[in-house]
Amino acid sequence: MNKITYATVYLFIAYLIFGLLISRHDITVTEPKINKQQQSYLYDYNGAINISSNLSTGTGSLIEIFDAAEKSNLNFVVTTDVNTFSEKNANYNNYHNQVLAIVNSEFSFLDTKLQYITKKNDTPINNLGQASAVISEHLSSPTPKDDAFIIWSHPTKKGNKWTGEIPIGLDGLEIINLKALWQDSWLNKKITFIWSFLIYPFNPELAFLRLFQRAEKEIKLWEDLNKDRLRIAVAGSDAESRFNFFKSPLKFPSYETLFKIVSNHILIRSELTGNYQKDQPKIFNALKKGQFYLSLDMIGDPIGFMFYLKTSKKNKFMGSTSNFQKNSKLIIQLPKQVKVPIKVKVYKDNTEQASLTEQNNSFKISGPGVYRAVVYTKISLPFPEGRKWFPWIFTNAIKVK
Repeated sequence: MNKITYATVYLFIAYLIFGLLISRHDITVTEPKINKQQQSYLYDYNGAINISSNLSTGTGSLIEIFDAAEKSNLNFVVTTDVNTFSEKNANYNNYHNQVLAIVNSEFSFLDTKLQYITKKNDTPINNLGQASAVISEHLSSPTPKDDAFIIWSHPTKKGNKWTGEIPIGLDGLEIINLKALWQDSWLNKKITFIWSFLIYPFNPELAFLRLFQRAEKEIKLWEDLNKDRLRIAVAGSDAESRFNFFKSPLKFPSYETLFKIVSNHILIRSELTGNYQKDQPKIFNALKKGQFYLSLDMIGDPIGFMFYLKTSKKNKFMGSTSNFQKNSKLIIQLPKQVKVPIKVKVYKDNTEQASLTEQNNSFKISGPGVYRAVVYTKISLPFPEGRKWFPWIFTNAIKVK
């Protein structure tokens, strides 16, 4: 063998040895626990939103997606195949083993894409013209509609930004989108992307964590929209299990991998029963109200987290609007099993108000505004990167008038 061949073999062996070491690197920030429900009166259920099957841009069937969700310990999924219509997917709205499926669509609308999620499929959409009319009516309504909500997909992605004034009827937007995350990294941080690509076969969670950014542009947009009406912040998996490599699609990364990275955790008062007709409205209403938080589950089980406004009359949860009362406090409770340093940053109108470090935190609010919190954790990355702070949990907002 010539020198080039020897060098290639040595590099490959070194890569495998490094990969073996990387595969053992633990980035989780919580200890395992048996009891999954830590709250005294709220149940925490997690799910993935914005998923595409082979009905549109994805590579897996809906049944394969539901199976992957169950393997990833999700409680629900909201699929949004691009420009698909009711007759193709309505029959899948049901429980599939332990996973509740809400099957809807994402539609091209003007220069962007919108997820249209309905409570019931009583009004089927059968073509793009009908979809455009239904969405236009929803977006123009000054009061939120009870039967559906609309989410703006990857709102800061090039070629997908809104042209003109954003309508009052828009219900929410993705402040996290996994596909946009790695695409942005490829465009702007190629060395970081390539290094994560090499790490991925050995430790997918670590590979994605290295790419994760703090979504400043998306959060700024979300905060601006909250000035006239409180909007929902969503973590979009944008799961397709598809990577175009030299124009040939690969089933990569898998649905199961993507479902383990980030999810939306709803907090509801009554337990899910396994009956679709009873449980689907519970999940739908919690999502529509913004009564949930966003979590990078790949770095830790967040169950036990709470964020609410305590007033003299009653508690107000995420997605709520409340009148200002003196001595009102934000309560931020962290999971008990956290094993690394934590800090909770409290924001009012996108301006940091406090950085808290206790397991149970109380913060007295100063007056009207839009309040939210972000939980950061300190994670040790492999040599040569060292320890870094990463966001773990993003709350939806509470508006105080």
